[in-house]
Amino acid sequence: MKKYFLFLLISISTVFGSSLSYTLGASNNKKETSIVISYSEGFVSLVNDGLADYSAPIYEGSSYKITEGWNTLFAPKDGVDVVETFKNRENIELLFVYDKLTNVWAGYSNDKSIKKELSSKRILSLKYIESGVKFFTFSRKNVDVEIKSLNVNKTCLKLMKTPSNSSLLDSGLSKEEKFSKEDAISINSKYLAHYKRGIYNDTRVILIYPKIEKFSQKEELLTYGPASPRVTLKYAKEYEDKVFYIYDYLNHSCYKGLFPSRKTPPFSSLVKLY
Repeated sequence: MKKYFLFLLISISTVFGSSLSYTLGASNNKKETSIVISYSEGFVSLVNDGLADYSAPIYEGSSYKITEGWNTLFAPKDGVDVVETFKNRENIELLFVYDKLTNVWAGYSNDKSIKKELSSKRILSLKYIESGVKFFTFSRKNVDVEIKSLNVNKTCLKLMKTPSNSSLLDSGLSKEEKFSKEDAISINSKYLAHYKRGIYNDTRVILIYPKIEKFSQKEELLTYGPASPRVTLKYAKEYEDKVFYIYDYLNHSCYKGLFPSRKTPPFSSLVKLY
């Protein structure tokens, strides 16, 4: 029985200046031969279509129906924990995602030889895929896969559900801050997907803040950050000295802070709760 594996070859130039391609090979009686088949062409087509699409939809289902060969998939609202979702799926040889913000590729495989090849080509280790992101898979067979996602921990989740609080979520995959004009407040994640060397991971952060009924001035906002966790906040004067919380998906932790004022200096690191 032939065992299929993948050779990474730098040969296809994309419109973003990054290059990547796959050629499928076969190993039979220890004799290696290169094979030109439709999978390779299919992958090129998927990638070219994917890189041209800046408005990937959010997947609504709780599982994927993956077919044999190359597949184009989208992440759901809470994203995809790649390791937990695909770690026991031997028929799914490979996952890929392209980060258009930083022009990097990230990949995941359960196959040791493919993992080694990914590392040798400096392809980032893919850990998490955020909401709405398009990614590619190669599977040997048709298979159904239940999606596993990261959730906010109990400490911050309880705070988010408190009626006197509101929340904003931002992702480092976008350069734009998440802004609430009504609440005169914003949060901007300063994480890159490859914040940790060699790893492509979650960049999302959530700001949990108290509700303010009236504002004297919404246009002139104060600034806090960058801080640890890596966020920047903008806020109206009415928030000064009030408590806020940050949920950091990358570190799976909830943090507590105070909006700075003349009597409360900005702290470079927030207090980690749980």
